[in-house]
Amino acid sequence: VLERLAADAQLNIANTHLHSLMGYWEGCDGEGLDGSRVLEEYRQARERFATAAASEGHLGLAAFDFSYGAALLQLGQPLAAAERFELALTNYEAHHGPMSLLAGDAHRALAAANLGAGALEQARHHAAANVDIRVHHEGEEGQRLSLAEAHDALGVVTYELGLLDTARESLSRAIQALSPAPEAEITLKELEQLRLSYVNLALVEWDRDDRAAARSAIRRARELQESPSATRNGLQTDLAPQLLIEARLMLADGQRREALDHLAGAEDLPGAGPAITTAIAAARESATALK
Repeated sequence: VLERLAADAQLNIANTHLHSLMGYWEGCDGEGLDGSRVLEEYRQARERFATAAASEGHLGLAAFDFSYGAALLQLGQPLAAAERFELALTNYEAHHGPMSLLAGDAHRALAAANLGAGALEQARHHAAANVDIRVHHEGEEGQRLSLAEAHDALGVVTYELGLLDTARESLSRAIQALSPAPEAEITLKELEQLRLSYVNLALVEWDRDDRAAARSAIRRARELQESPSATRNGLQTDLAPQLLIEARLMLADGQRREALDHLAGAEDLPGAGPAITTAIAAARESATALK
């Protein structure tokens, strides 16, 4: 028992160091920490618990594998992260069943890890499995956001696969999952997810060559970002994709200067992954070429 408690404490320390390293806490820059050291802390905590439990199939080990995987993913090692998430999934399914919410969490994490590794078909498989689980639990307390997140994640993966109609359907379902809630009652996390789904939908509609639909979706995203609740709490996640699609629409309207101003520094904002950064550069080049 004492060894298990010690492993729990070591895991908490690893989580604290990861948050410091990633700058999640204001005024904490992770000085003196590096990724390899933090990952070693996760590995040691996991092995310590496994030794104490004397079983690789112990339910408690799943939390260690999941946390270890999350750290690997955040530190840029998606393939290694996927291995940890697979172990957690196997454990959750064995103890709670394949349609459990914990299994859904593991599928969601595996979708993200495989997407980060470029394994799009595997990412699609796990994103779809997560959707099935969330639909199975639809209507249960606290599951509305998880359902929307699951549909959105599947939409993002199918968009990356070039399946634009399928992506559009998934993102529309993500929006529908949250839209029935009165805006005054929607939580901040739900509001932000709704905005992100509208941004992703706008990207899909742009690639479908439906400029009117793209314009409508991004207008709604901007309205949500500028709502009183969002303004008070300063929503900051994934701003780069929103600026990209807005700049594209400005260029379509011949607003060259406005588009360039809009894109200034966009690649340094949250959400500027490799694909978005490349698209921002292309949009900037197009705007510069216009006379």
